[in-house]
Amino acid sequence: MAHCFLLKRTFTTKMLGLFIAAMLAGVVGMAQTINYTGDKVSVEKLLGVIKQQTGYSVMFNPDLLSKANPVTIEAHAMPLKEFLDKILAGNTLSYTIENKTIFIKKGVDHSKMDHSKMDHSGMAMMRIFKVRGKVVDENGKPLSGVSVSLDNSSFGIATDVKGNFELEDVKKISTITFNHLGYLKSTVSIAACCTDGSTLPAGVNASVANDNVTMTINVAMTADVKSLDDISVVNNGFQVVTRERSTAAAAKVTNAELNTQLNTNLSSALEGKAAGLSMYRGQPLLRGVGTFSQEVGTQPLLVIDGLPTGGDLNSINIYDVESVTLLKDAAATSIYGAVAANGVLVITTKRANKGSTQVSINADYFISTKPDMDKMHYATTGQMLDYETDVYNFKRKAYSGTTSEFFNSFGYIDNAGKLNNSISYYSPLYDLYRKQNDGKVTSAQVDSTLSQWRNNDFINEYTQKVWRNEVKRRYNLAVSSATDKNNSYFSINYEGNQLRTIYNKNDNVNLYLKNTFTPVKWLSATVGINGYYTDAVETNTSYNDYMIQPRYAAMEDASGKKVYADYIKTSDALNSNIAAYLATSSNFKNTRFNLLDEIGKGLTKTKALRLRAFTDINVKLPAGFSYNMKLQYETNKTEETTYDEADSYVMRMLYNRYTYYNSTALTWNHAIPDGARLTRLNPTSRNYTFRNQLNYFKQFNTAGKNSDITALVGTEIRESASNTGNTSVLYGFNPVTLASTTVDWNTISVTGINTFLYGTSRASYIPANYDQTIHRFFSMYGNAGYTFDGKYNLTGSVRVDQADLFGTDPKYRYRPMWSAGGGWNVTQEEFMRRIHWVDYLKVRVTYGIAGSVDRSSSPFIVGAAKSDKLYTGLQYTDISDLPNPKLRWEKTTTTNLGLDYTLFHNKLTGSIDYYVKRGSDLFATVALDPTVGASSMRINNGIISNKGIEVKIGSDWLKKKDLVLTSTFIIAFNKSNVVTTGAITTSAYDRIGSPTVYYEANTPYNSVYAYKFANITNGYPTFYDEKGTNNVTFATDGTPTVKQISSVSAISRVGTFIPVFNGSFQQGVFYKGFQLNALFAFYGGHKLRKDVVSLDGYDQTDRAIANRWSESNPDGLRLQIDYPTTASTSAAGNLSQYYRYSDVNIASASFVRLRNISLSYTLPVQVCRQLHMKGVKFTAQANNLWLWSAVGNDIDPETYSLSSGTRSVPTSKTFLFGASLTL
Repeated sequence: MAHCFLLKRTFTTKMLGLFIAAMLAGVVGMAQTINYTGDKVSVEKLLGVIKQQTGYSVMFNPDLLSKANPVTIEAHAMPLKEFLDKILAGNTLSYTIENKTIFIKKGVDHSKMDHSKMDHSGMAMMRIFKVRGKVVDENGKPLSGVSVSLDNSSFGIATDVKGNFELEDVKKISTITFNHLGYLKSTVSIAACCTDGSTLPAGVNASVANDNVTMTINVAMTADVKSLDDISVVNNGFQVVTRERSTAAAAKVTNAELNTQLNTNLSSALEGKAAGLSMYRGQPLLRGVGTFSQEVGTQPLLVIDGLPTGGDLNSINIYDVESVTLLKDAAATSIYGAVAANGVLVITTKRANKGSTQVSINADYFISTKPDMDKMHYATTGQMLDYETDVYNFKRKAYSGTTSEFFNSFGYIDNAGKLNNSISYYSPLYDLYRKQNDGKVTSAQVDSTLSQWRNNDFINEYTQKVWRNEVKRRYNLAVSSATDKNNSYFSINYEGNQLRTIYNKNDNVNLYLKNTFTPVKWLSATVGINGYYTDAVETNTSYNDYMIQPRYAAMEDASGKKVYADYIKTSDALNSNIAAYLATSSNFKNTRFNLLDEIGKGLTKTKALRLRAFTDINVKLPAGFSYNMKLQYETNKTEETTYDEADSYVMRMLYNRYTYYNSTALTWNHAIPDGARLTRLNPTSRNYTFRNQLNYFKQFNTAGKNSDITALVGTEIRESASNTGNTSVLYGFNPVTLASTTVDWNTISVTGINTFLYGTSRASYIPANYDQTIHRFFSMYGNAGYTFDGKYNLTGSVRVDQADLFGTDPKYRYRPMWSAGGGWNVTQEEFMRRIHWVDYLKVRVTYGIAGSVDRSSSPFIVGAAKSDKLYTGLQYTDISDLPNPKLRWEKTTTTNLGLDYTLFHNKLTGSIDYYVKRGSDLFATVALDPTVGASSMRINNGIISNKGIEVKIGSDWLKKKDLVLTSTFIIAFNKSNVVTTGAITTSAYDRIGSPTVYYEANTPYNSVYAYKFANITNGYPTFYDEKGTNNVTFATDGTPTVKQISSVSAISRVGTFIPVFNGSFQQGVFYKGFQLNALFAFYGGHKLRKDVVSLDGYDQTDRAIANRWSESNPDGLRLQIDYPTTASTSAAGNLSQYYRYSDVNIASASFVRLRNISLSYTLPVQVCRQLHMKGVKFTAQANNLWLWSAVGNDIDPETYSLSSGTRSVPTSKTFLFGASLTL
C-alpha cells in the first residue's frame, strides 16, 4: 500500500511544481535581460525564451521563421534589444516593440527590392493596421481571458475584464484567431474586414476608421456545447451554478460521454467516467466506505431533476439522461443533510431543443456468451469417480460392520415397513457398490457402468441444455418539441431480456413524459410522469446449481432419450433404499428426477410497477428573487407469484415429507394435500417529497469590481412508507377452478407433524403476516455564495433535518449539517494574462458535515404486540430492541482541496482533488453488562476515516483535418482507517471470517487477516501459534496432533478486500464518420485468498484432488481420506481452516479489464439529407474481451469470492450492435 501513496505524493508534488513554476514565470517575467547559451538553436525557440524570461508577448507568422537559419548565441544578462538584434541579424527579419508585445516582421533586402512597389519615400506598400475590439458571448456579456493570436501563432494576447483587446502593426494579409475555453474558435481575416464584411464569420462585425489605420473588430463567440458541458456548470439539485462560482468537488458526465459506448444500464455507463467513483462489482461507491451500518449502506443518494428518489440507477432509461453530476465533498452534499454522507448522484433528464420536432429512434441488440467453465478448475468426471471411490473405501473401512450394515446406517425401511435410522443421502456411485455387494450386479457390470459414466459430463450438459446465450433487445423512441412557451419530451423504452437459464426472462417498459409550460416570462411550470414496468419469470433457484447432480450423471442419453435419477441430493435426504420404497407405496409419491422436466415446473412470475409523478414551478420575482416549488410522489407495487405444479419434484417431496401414520386410526394422513402450490407476495412502498425554495441573485459593483451574490432558503418535507404485503400460500391449488385446500397451519407451524420419514417437522410460514414502516422528515436549509471580481468565491450551506427517528432531546433533534468553501479563479489574475498556455486554472478548498441515518434503531423500546399461537387469548409484547436515548445522525466531515485546469488552448483538461473524510458517531456494536437485559447493543460509537487523491486528465491531443485522437486517464486512491471500534473479539476466526463486523483500531476497513503458515510436513500443513510455536506435533507412527489456534495474537493483517485504487483509461479515434473507442477499467491494491482445495470433508470438486498426497506424491496435501484412522476427527477440519486462511494463500486482487471496445460510423450529413433524416449512426461493440489479473490462475477478481477464496462463474463476453436514427 505504501507504494501507492508514494506514487500519489510524487504525482501531487510534480503538479504543484508545475503550478508554482507557472506562477513564477508570470511574476518574475518583468526582467528585460536574457540569460541563455545555445548552439544552432531555432529562432522560434529563442523567441520562446524571450517570452519565458521577460513576460513579453511575441507575435509572428510561423511561415517567416520556417526558413530562418539556426542561431548560436551566448547571452549573460544581455539586454532584450541586443538579444533580438543578434538572433535576427543573420536572417531577413526585423522587429518592433509596442508596450509588452514584440512583432517579428520580414526584413528589407535592398538588393532584391522591387522598386515598382515603392512609394516616393522608398518604403514597401504593405498596409498595416491597429486593431482593437471587444469579445462577448452569445448574450452580449463580455468575455475576459480570450486568447487573441495572429496567424495561428502560439503567441498572443488576452482580452481584459471588459472583453477588450488591442493589437499593433497587423498586416492586411494576417488572420486573427479568437480562442476561449467553452467556446468555438473563431478566425477572422483582416483582408475580409477591409471589404463589405460579407465573408466574415457569423458573429463578427468589423469597420475601418477614417484614418484607414484603425480597425475595430467585435466578436460574439458561440458556446461549444461539449466544452460547456465539461466545465461550465454544476447542478447540485437545488441550483445550477457556473464552475467559476462553485467551490464544490463535483464531476459532470455528459450525455455524449454516457453514450460513447453502448451500455446495458446507467451503472455500466458511469464506470470510468468520473474520478472517485468506483463501480467495483457493479456497485457505486464514492470515496470509500464511510459507515459500519448495513442499513445505511454505501450507495450514493440518487437525485433526479433535483429531488431524491427511491429508485435505482438501473431502472433509469439511459436515453432519457442528459447528464449525471457526482457531488463528492461536503460543500456539494451537505445541503442534502442526513442522507448524503455517501455522496450524491444528480441526474438531469433531457429537454427538447428549440426548433422543429425531433424524433430519435434507437435499436440495440446485445448477446452474452455462456461463461467459460474451464476457468472454474473443476475435476474431470473420471477424477471425480476415482476420488468418490476412494472416499467410499475410506468410509467403508472406517465402519466396523458389514457392507450391508454400512448402507443400513444411512437409513432404510425394512420388510415390515418400518423406518430404521435417520435418513442420509448417498450417491448413485455408492448405490452401484451397494448393488454389487448385494449381488444384484457383477464386477463386470460395475466396470461397464463406470466406463459409461466416465463419458458423461453433467456440467457440460447443463451448460448446453439448461444455459443459453443471454440476449437483450432494446428499442427506444423519443419525441421532443419546443417553442417559446412549451417544451415537451416523451420517450418509451422496451427491453426484452432472454436470461441465461431457460425459461428465465425479464421484460421492461419505461415510459417518460415531461412538459414545461411558460405562459409568461416570469412563470414556468413542469409536470411529468415516469413509469417503469417489469415482467419477469424465474425458475426455482435450486435448479440454478449446475452441480445439483453428480458430475457423472446425465440428463439425456446418446440417443436423446431422457435419463431419470431415482432421487437427488436436497435438504430432504434420500437414498436408493428409501426411494425404492416410496416408488412402490401408494401412500407416497415417487422421487424420480430429470432436470429438463423439472426446471419449468416451479416458475416465479414477478410483475412490478414503479410510478414517479412530479411537478416543478418557477416564479421570477422582482429585485433578483425567484420562487421554486417541487413536488414528487413515488409508488412501487410488486406482485410475485410462484406456481409449483402438482407433479413437480418440489411438491412430491413436500407431500412425502408431511406424510404420517396415525397409529390410533391406523390410517395414512397427509398434512400437505395433494396438488399444486400457489405462493403470492405483494409488497408495496411509496414516498413523497415536497420542497419550497426562495432564490436570490444580485450583481453589483464594489470599488470598481464586479460582485455577485447567490442565495437560497427552503423547506423540505419527506415521507417514506413500505410494507411487506400479504403473503399467502395456497395448497391443493387448482389453476382451472382456482380452488384450494385448507391447511392446519397451527399444527404444522407450531406443534409440528411427527412424519414417517423425517420425524417432527415444522413449516416456517405464518399466514397473513404484514409489516409496515413509515418515516417522516422535515428539513430547513439555506445556501449562499459570493464572487468578487470573477476571481474569488466564498460559499456556505446549512441544513437542519428533523425526523421521527429521534427522541425529544434538542441536542440530537436539531443537529445541523453545514459546509463552507472558497475558490480562486487563478486565470482571472493579471499576472496570468502572460501565461497563454494556461486557459483555465481554479483552486478550491471546502470543509463541511453531511450525515446519514440508521433507521433500524430508535430512542424508544421497540416491540411487537403478539398473540400466543397455542393460547390465542394470551397477548404479550415481544421486545426486539432496547431504547437508544442518545440516538443521532451518523456524521461525516469532509475536507477537500481541489484544482481544475485547462491547458494549451483546450488541449489538456483535468482536475486534482485531495480529501480527508471522517465518519463519526457511526453505528457500531458495543458490549453491555448483561444485567441491563442484553449483552450487546448498536449505538453511535464508531469512527472511520478515508483519505484519498483523485486525478483526471483528458486531452484531444491530435487534431488534423479528418483525424482526431482523444485520451482520458482517471485514477483515484483511497486509504480507509478504522479509528475506533465497536465489537471486540478475542477469537482469531471471528476476525478472519467477519472483518466487517469485528474491527481493529488503526487498520483499514474490511481488512484481511491470516494465520501464519509454517511449512508442510508429510502432507500436513502446519502453522505458528501466538507464541511462534508450530501447532502440529507428530507421534512416532506419524499421527498428527493439532493444537487449535484461537488467539488474535496468532494472526496478522495482510491487506484489505477493498480496492485501494481504481481508475480507467479511455482512448478515442475519430476519422471522418468513423469512431473507435476503447475503455480499460482497473482496480488494485487489495487482496484475495487463493483458490485451494478443502482438506476436510468428502465433497471436493477441485481439480487439485488429482494431485493430493500419496506415497508416490509426498509433496501433495493430505485430504481427510488420507489421514490415518488414529488421527482426531477434527484434525483435518482445523488444518483445512488454517490453510485456507493462511498468509501463504494471500495474493494481489489487482486487475485490468478491457471493459469495452466499440466502432461506430455516422453517415455524412449529405447522405442523411437524401434519406430525409438528421442523423444515422451504427455501432458494433464487444465487452470483456480481455482480462489481466495479478493472481492469474484463471481467477476473475470481479466475480471471485475474495474472502473465502472460492470461484464463481467468470464474466461473460458480450457483443453489442446498435443503430441510432434522428428524424
